[in-house]
Amino acid sequence: RLAHELDVLAALLAVRRPAVTSGWSAAILHGLPMPIAMAGQPPAVVTLTTNAGRAGTPIPGVRLHAGPLNADHVVRLGEVALTTPARTAVDLARWADRPVDAVAVVDAVLNRGEAVKPHLAAILQRFRSWPGMELARWIIDAADPNAESPLESHSRIMFVQQGLPAPESQVEIPDQQGRVIGRVDFLWRDMSTIGEADGRLKYQIGDAVYREKQREDRLR
Repeated sequence: RLAHELDVLAALLAVRRPAVTSGWSAAILHGLPMPIAMAGQPPAVVTLTTNAGRAGTPIPGVRLHAGPLNADHVVRLGEVALTTPARTAVDLARWADRPVDAVAVVDAVLNRGEAVKPHLAAILQRFRSWPGMELARWIIDAADPNAESPLESHSRIMFVQQGLPAPESQVEIPDQQGRVIGRVDFLWRDMSTIGEADGRLKYQIGDAVYREKQREDRLR
């Protein structure tokens, strides 16, 4: 993150006009989920947005967008001005190369309480005549504030793409005495089916595996 912040500061000097950090550059500074394809690496290109005319002559390593910037769409983190988490989510929804990556960002913004869907829809209305509107609407509609990880976001979109019914997210399952056994990532209630989005890092050999096995037996 620090390395990319230095790249951002250099890019802001290079564009020689008022601009703010946006897109994936803003996402990494806000601590929002990065695309899986980046494999944990910072963006190779700094993304900025200006409301001072057209984007102008391309600058190597910088992607400069031109567009409206409301005062309430911009925050400062130290020396850097950047789009708010909500505006960042809307921009990425409009610009998405892979919609699932943008869904993960919108999920995270909603889950962190930094916006609600009507707020995102209101920001999107500023761009109603711009490209990407339909895709952005779909991404915002598909977002789930209950999603707690990018893996859950990606899994949920995969269900949609495979034609599966939408599950409930983050549901508490009680035992026969009403005591909560656990909270599951996905529940298809009508089919008595649970889905869990778990990665390798969750489980290490030892007690964690055994506790998860006990939890799974109780859920079954």
